Amino acid sequence: MWKITLHAILFALLAVRTSAQPGITVCACQPEFYELTLDLDIFLNAQNQCTNTTITDQIPGIIEVACKVTPKSDSNVTDLTPFSVIEVKIAELDQNGAIQTETTIPGPFFQGDSFNYTSVIADPASINSTLYVPKGFQISLTGLNADEEEIENFWIVRYSNDCGFFPLLVVGDYIGWTIFVSLGSA
Repeated sequence: MWKITLHAILFALLAVRTSAQPGITVCACQPEFYELTLDLDIFLNAQNQCTNTTITDQIPGIIEVACKVTPKSDSNVTDLTPFSVIEVKIAELDQNGAIQTETTIPGPFFQGDSFNYTSVIADPASINSTLYVPKGFQISLTGLNADEEEIENFWIVRYSNDCGFFPLLVVGDYIGWTIFVSLGSA
């Protein structure tokens, strides 16, 4: 007789598995829930705005990581040090890299403030095709420097969707102006 554990049942419900091509299985092994905290001090201590990160494409299951900090619209802005964040945009990307879902969270946020996001994989029934299994997660943080000039921290993490790799992200990982402080099941 087969013994089914609660963990196995939860994994089966949360991991979206469909065949994109014969013999290839696509999984959503990224977290279903994200809580991120602004850690502007990590950014301030970084030699280069986005080189201070624990998330890289050297982690199995992650195929691309990009991060940049730029002036939002005025290219004459030279102080890229954030004082606050006035808006957070979070998007999940489909298998082709197109934005599948996008959420805007208005600020203001300051050092130590947190924000949450629930992935589409939290509701597997809403994913009706392999194309819509998220392959990427991106954040755009619009911040203000000390002179109240708009600056932006944009980062993206793209997944391989290989069922053999999870978890992809862990509590304590950080990138750009954010640190992952809580992650839902993968």
